Amino acid sequence: MNCKRCGESITTSTKFCPNCGLENPAISWKSSTAEPAYANTAQATSTKTTSAQSSTAVAEKKSGGIIKTIITLAVLVIVGVIIYNFVTNHGLKGTWYADSDSRYSITFSDRKNGYIHDGSETINFTYTVSGKEVTIYTEKTLYRNSVVEKFKFKVSGKKLTLTDSAGITETFHK
Repeated sequence: MNCKRCGESITTSTKFCPNCGLENPAISWKSSTAEPAYANTAQATSTKTTSAQSSTAVAEKKSGGIIKTIITLAVLVIVGVIIYNFVTNHGLKGTWYADSDSRYSITFSDRKNGYIHDGSETINFTYTVSGKEVTIYTEKTLYRNSVVEKFKFKVSGKKLTLTDSAGITETFHK
């Protein structure tokens, strides 16, 4: 026979499930009280203590399992958000201001487009990221028409470093 609460295999002569402490409904007591009529009160006390300990252990086991499950889910959600943010924008998302001139800024959106603003003119662009390289596609620049420029980038906290193909580095901050 199996326990109705936890499914543990129990004998029909067992009063309580040894795993969860549930009373076995197959046994009926001779006395009208809920407790068994033992001839030996020490045996009765021992049985009551064992049953209470089993019930307490099961309750602790269940609540510990729930807490572990909640913690595991929270960690998975946090890791998922971090991975999603890294994959979708590699830390580029946001507006970055040039350290050399605070009027000059570059904005990356999470939709793979953005704009460069020099204080007087705004240039729209699209971009792709491959590893630690960002390729920016503009329709026009301040000095010429359509350009494709590749930059190596590094994001460190609120600092962005872009290095172009000629080795010129520009530093930005959020």
